[in-house]
This record gives sequence, structure tokens and C-alpha cells, in this order.
Amino acid sequence: MNKMLFDALKRGLKAKNITYGDLARRMNLSEPTIKRIFQEKDCKLGRLIEICDAAGIEIEHLIGSMNRAPDQGSKVTLDVQRRLAQNQSLFFVFILILEKFTPESIMRIHRLSEASMFLYLRDLEKLGLLQIGRGLHFRLLVEQPVQWDFDGPLHATFITMNRNFISWCIAHRGDDGHFLSFSRPMRRQTADLLRQEAEELAERAKLLSHYDQQTTPEEDLVGYKWAWGFGGSPFGEMMHVDPHPRERTSRKLVTAD
Repeated sequence: MNKMLFDALKRGLKAKNITYGDLARRMNLSEPTIKRIFQEKDCKLGRLIEICDAAGIEIEHLIGSMNRAPDQGSKVTLDVQRRLAQNQSLFFVFILILEKFTPESIMRIHRLSEASMFLYLRDLEKLGLLQIGRGLHFRLLVEQPVQWDFDGPLHATFITMNRNFISWCIAHRGDDGHFLSFSRPMRRQTADLLRQEAEELAERAKLLSHYDQQTTPEEDLVGYKWAWGFGGSPFGEMMHVDPHPRERTSRKLVTAD
């Protein structure tokens, strides 16, 4: 129990970017004392409450989150992914549901009838992803975040979704979307360092999201998508150059000479 509690506390500190040194200063203790508490993973309840207060973490939320890591969730089987890949609209309905869209909002946005929406929910129920209640009410049977196999049956759909997302970010940059794009020459070692830093930032984003979900009412949370691409630019493959439009005229002049 203590190990799980301290593991959850460490995730909370990392999400809030609080170091042992920060805690020591806030609690008027030495940094070695704080480190020893976390190494031993044992202290009195009063001390634990003091640590949570100093970090700005509610102990109730800490206890509620200690059994779940940021990446813990449900992995969709390959068979279910194949079935979803055969019906892209069904897959998109499921994604919207995971993003907290209600059946009514999905119907409004995509101009679906209630009968059509119910049939989509029924298909998802047959796949074991949710359980239908009265009307359009349902209960999810999967735990988030849902884990997909990017190179699996839905690979082509994921590529399309990410292309659409990047296009949206470009169109809405400066508003709700953010987009950066540039190319620079650099050593491979430098590229590896940047890749590692980006992966660490992604992990921090997951930790922050995990903390927000444990401490914030669901109606105050907004779904954000993270997409990042980095690599040696394949300019030769990315661009197509046609023959110069005046090529034929030039050939005639050369022939005349």
C-alpha cells in the first residue's frame, strides 16, 4: 500500500514539476530528509498530509489515483480493431464517445437520426465496447486511455485522422490550434537528443492529464490531441517537380540552331 501511495505521489509531483528540493524549502526540511522519506516509502499520515499540502495535492485524489498509472487503460483486441476498420463511421462514433461526445451531440454534428445512432451503439455493444441502457444511454466497458495498435488494422485510418488533425491545426493556429514547422541541418546526435526531449515532454503531458483527471470535475476537462513528427526530411519524396513549362520551346530553339 505504501509503495503504491508513494508512486502515485511521485507522479503527482512530476506532473506539477515539483522537485524534492522544492518540497524541502516549502516544508522547511532538508532535501536529504525528503529524499529519505521517498526512498523508504514510509512515513506517518501527518507527514504525508504535510507533503501533499506543500505540493498542492489533495490526499483524497492521491489515494483515488494510486491504483492507476497514466498509461493504464484498455487495449482493444486485434479482432475488434479489424471489425472497426471495416466500418470507418462506426470507429469514428466510438472515438467521439471516448472524447466525451454525447449521442445527441454526435447526431447534431453529423446529422444522424436517432435510429442510426442507436444502431451504431448496438454495433459497439456487440463488439463488447459498451453496454446500452435505456434509449441512447450507455455505459462504457473499456477503461481509458484506450490503447490501439498503430500498425494494426486501423493503420490507414490513423494516418488519415492525423493528416486531418494537422490540417486543422494549421488552419486554426493562433486560436485553438498550434502548429510549428521548420527544417534545420544538424548532427544525428543532436537529433537524438531532441527526440528524447520530445518523448519526455509527451510523458509529462500524460502525467499532467492524469493529474487533471483525478482532481478536476469531468465537465471542466477539454480533450486535446498531441501529434508530433520528427525525422530526416525526405524532401526528394515529399515534393514532385514537373518539367519546366517552356521546355518544348527551348528544345525547338536548340534544334533550329
